[in-house]
Amino acid sequence: MTDDRAVSETMGFALIFGVVMLAIVLVSMTVYPAIADIEDHQRVSNVERGMESLADNVDDLVRNDAPSRSTRLRLTEGQFALGEPITVTVNGTDAGGDSFSETQTVRPLVYRSGEGTELVYVNGAVVRDDGDGVVMASEPRLLVSNRSVVLPIVNLQQGSGPSGVEGTMRVVTVRKDARVVVAENTPHDVDISITSPRAEAWRRTFEARDGVTCGPISGDTLTCSVNTERVYVTATDIDVAYR
Repeated sequence: MTDDRAVSETMGFALIFGVVMLAIVLVSMTVYPAIADIEDHQRVSNVERGMESLADNVDDLVRNDAPSRSTRLRLTEGQFALGEPITVTVNGTDAGGDSFSETQTVRPLVYRSGEGTELVYVNGAVVRDDGDGVVMASEPRLLVSNRSVVLPIVNLQQGSGPSGVEGTMRVVTVRKDARVVVAENTPHDVDISITSPRAEAWRRTFEARDGVTCGPISGDTLTCSVNTERVYVTATDIDVAYR
């Protein structure tokens, strides 16, 4: 009788131990990855807020003639550096057939997380690219309507310091030069073309403006059109360094 009881207790203990171990395995397989995903999302969201602050600071250089600005970013992983250039072209024709054409090359600032998400500052906007879709996290400060086109072009250039940084850092932006490249005060039919791998995000931005129509994206090129009363395009050169 004693031996039977001992065997029963041993089997009971083994069963309980097995149930506990199974619970631990299940928690490891479900809860821990979920926690890791939440932490990854929070890290990227923190960088996104920092990028929006960067956009505000660069806007001070473009619009308010500030000489320089410094933005602190906390990167627990990933890399931050200038990305491949995109192009912005503005064409216009007035009622008399006179026309203008201006093309500018713009380099974006790109943060690439360890999970593949990209946050991109480009020409006043912050774009979030998760691989399966792109959205404007922060809209560019431009005016495109049937009354006015006011388009600032931000040309980022590599300044002093390393070309890319990991970890907590400061992004220092310095205003180098600013110029007016288009100034037309008569009605024009205007086409704005952007060649970018994130053209879809720009489509949604332009189509939300009054009087603007956009054609289909061809390759990476989006062209949007508007008939407007005046056109004003500026270009500002800004050096970018990392500390």
